[in-house]
Amino acid sequence: MQIKIIDPKNHTLSKIKIYNLEYIILFYMIPYEILLREKRTWLDMPRNIMALIMDDHWRKVLQSKEFLVNISDLIAYYVWSSFNVSKYIEVFSINDPLWILAHSIDMWSKALDKINGYKMSNIIGMKNNFEMPWINEEQCEALFCEVGKQGIKDNDLQPIIGVVKGNRCFEDFDSRSSNTKTDHYRKWYHSRTKYGQLHLESISEKHLGIGEGVSTLEETIESISSDFRHHINSKLDFYNYMHKLKDVDKQILSYKLQGYNLEEIAQMVGYKTHSAVSKRLKTFGYNYIHEIWKTDRTYYWYLYYDFLIPIFKKDN
Repeated sequence: MQIKIIDPKNHTLSKIKIYNLEYIILFYMIPYEILLREKRTWLDMPRNIMALIMDDHWRKVLQSKEFLVNISDLIAYYVWSSFNVSKYIEVFSINDPLWILAHSIDMWSKALDKINGYKMSNIIGMKNNFEMPWINEEQCEALFCEVGKQGIKDNDLQPIIGVVKGNRCFEDFDSRSSNTKTDHYRKWYHSRTKYGQLHLESISEKHLGIGEGVSTLEETIESISSDFRHHINSKLDFYNYMHKLKDVDKQILSYKLQGYNLEEIAQMVGYKTHSAVSKRLKTFGYNYIHEIWKTDRTYYWYLYYDFLIPIFKKDN
């Protein structure tokens, strides 16, 4: 930012460029308590702009990349609540579009000018003994909530915010664990798969018996592998069992698996009513479960707990 300075000795006017000077009012809106906690070394920065500019040390601090990065982070933290996305900006990564918007410090600087009425020209022209007053944390939060809303309104950002909120991706989140990140993962998978998901918690509690004797990694892997083998073996057992059926039962089952209803199946296999088809399907199911009960009790109980097949009481 360029400013004009009059040399009082020879009354000459000169222009000088001070980097980051346009953000100094934002800096003055940061409470004392926050600087004490986050950036203690900046507490002594002059709160009179001309005194700051004329001091070589503080002018270098103001123009540094460190100042720009830190003030951007602080302002982003305070305007974040205006996005109505999540309580914590920290859980999002620098790839998140809203994180990037929150760090667009020029936008918030202009919004602040509209709200508080401070003009750089007026502040620069203030008397040497004038210092910008401190505000407390409560005032700061209220102020930047309004700054955020003003910036969103002025730049018509609400549609963008809505689109980003509705189309999250994994890259939007920081590497740390958070409820927001976990919720996204759950929504992502549940909304994009046709079948229910097998969660580690359900495996641990239902199948692995955590707390009931299964606690080592080897036992856990063995239990999961056993479940996988059950899935494979069940398909082989089913196809093998199909070969034992009568031709009419094979036809009925085949039509049923293709999605035909009972009335349609009855017509195709030559039955007068659909009740006969229903009875044959029930008989098939009963006999198939009995076959599993006789050959693999472990798999039977796996099916019982996961798919709620009925308790088999034909024999022991």
